[in-house]
Amino acid sequence: MTILPNEFYFDGGLSRLDATSVMEVAVVCAKSKEKFLFHQGTSNEAEWIALLTAVETAIEQHVKDPIFIGDSQLVVEQAKGNWQIKAVHLYKYKYILDCLSDKFTNMSFKWVPRKNNLAGDFLEKQK
Repeated sequence: MTILPNEFYFDGGLSRLDATSVMEVAVVCAKSKEKFLFHQGTSNEAEWIALLTAVETAIEQHVKDPIFIGDSQLVVEQAKGNWQIKAVHLYKYKYILDCLSDKFTNMSFKWVPRKNNLAGDFLEKQK
């Protein structure tokens, strides 16, 4: 599958390391594949952090019209503003996204099934 220069796949999840769970986050784009570990959190937090990490990657690569592609329909729809954020602890992630949006001419979000998420595949192969 060819990744276009403005496509950024993201995925986040929880992984068990020793006695604690950590959030694993992956971003896959045309220029790189990266995996990051974060402190404990929820699955939805991991997805939001994955999206924000993809946003930071797009900023670093000076992409002006990024498409952020993920398999969390909740996060994609909340990022678009189509779905309300009900969990108070997730508000900060949408706020950060909104603050960073002025770095782009146009920013869009796309939901894909898990089997089509290249970042999810990358995370699985890292285990």
